[in-house]
Amino acid sequence: MRWQKAACCRPILAVVANYHDLVSNDGEQGGLLQGEVALISGGSRGIGLATAVAFARAGASVALVGRSADAVADAARAVRAAGAPVVARQADVVDEEAMADFVEESRDVLGPITILVNNAGSIGPIAPFGETPLDEWWRCIEVNLRGPAVCTHLVIHDMVARGRGRIINIVSGAGASSFTYFSAYIASKTALVRWTESLAAELAPYGVHAFAMEPGTVATDMSSFSMTSSDGRRWIPWFRGIFDAGLDVPMGRVVDRALALAAGAGDALSGRYILLAEDLEILVANAPQIRREAMYSLRMSRLPEARDSSRDAAMRAVRAPSEVASPSVVCLRRRLPVTPREAFALWGGDAVVSWFIPDDGQWTEAPTMELEGGRSFSLRMSARGENYSIYGVVVTAVSDARLSLKWNWDSTSPVLGSYSGTAVDVKFVRVDGGVDVVITHEGLPSEAVRDAYIRGWRRCLEGMDRLVHQRAGTSR
Repeated sequence: MRWQKAACCRPILAVVANYHDLVSNDGEQGGLLQGEVALISGGSRGIGLATAVAFARAGASVALVGRSADAVADAARAVRAAGAPVVARQADVVDEEAMADFVEESRDVLGPITILVNNAGSIGPIAPFGETPLDEWWRCIEVNLRGPAVCTHLVIHDMVARGRGRIINIVSGAGASSFTYFSAYIASKTALVRWTESLAAELAPYGVHAFAMEPGTVATDMSSFSMTSSDGRRWIPWFRGIFDAGLDVPMGRVVDRALALAAGAGDALSGRYILLAEDLEILVANAPQIRREAMYSLRMSRLPEARDSSRDAAMRAVRAPSEVASPSVVCLRRRLPVTPREAFALWGGDAVVSWFIPDDGQWTEAPTMELEGGRSFSLRMSARGENYSIYGVVVTAVSDARLSLKWNWDSTSPVLGSYSGTAVDVKFVRVDGGVDVVITHEGLPSEAVRDAYIRGWRRCLEGMDRLVHQRAGTSR
């Protein structure tokens, strides 16, 4: 729909036009996001557009997607005028194929995505649930929940492989409250808050952070629709009162918060529901207490006599591991511009010599790695004054699909020590323009060992990438 200016609202286009006065006008934010690549869904208007312009002024390259071709073109011009490279496309965020093409184009032109802002949203039908067509109800769920899932799934592997990334999910006060007559919006935003919490826990060991950012009520097309549509006036007339009372939020405050989270100011709050009304510095200063007491997350309030039962205590103890990433599993993915068969060959012969050992290491014995099932392998080296002996058996070797290894080690490292019985599984997944190398290492004995192997396997994937580009005569 087109923007309908209500008497109590500020037109969103004016807010964006004046954003130069709100962010980076004095140059203080000019390099805050230098070198970052941000993908913003719903980036052609409202919060998404203002965020795109702000990120551009802060030094980020910007990929933005929206539903209206004209609005996307206008947004792209605004980002370029702010001084940033931009890739922009009209697409539906729930269309996985279209979004995969867009992310691949963005990667080729701008580089891997390092910041994702899941902003695209739908208010959905405003009506009693029983009077709402189910297709319309479910479409709102898809946009508000499947959309972020699609975008995140497409960029997350690059973030994990490189050890950095921030995901900002734009949620709503509706995600922690119960309002009548727009149940699809309520259900989707609540699910988005909880999903953010789970996602952040899974990604924590890999240096990737996720936030559920509540922006308050802002003058946007969605707000205008909620006030001026016949269904809005009929079923949620109270909504206009937010603007009448001056309780709406200036766009600049919302974008300042998004910019702070994108720049890393809130990393200690990863997984939390972050309200705009609360001071970010105070929240960060109290992050240990927030984590310890599970604050700023969705929890059910219960009577003290009910929640203190011995069964509850036992259940909490059993469930405790579910709130953090597994200490025994590593999973990393890296895209290489080769065929699956060529990626498989990197693990054998002279190739493994080139990428497996650290730059400051040396082989203490010629490595052996024959890519046939049942063959033993041995990788012995020293690095930083410590000795490592990695050995085992090739379990499965399919030259264009998979390599599985029984993986044991002895070392003088105080972190790794010696251990046997872990398993490394490498899959070679064909994609457009190359192959995704997916390494899963299971059965690790501790969180410290897991984190060491995350660093090690990440270094190995970087080494493979360098070797591939050296062979192709291209720089990296």
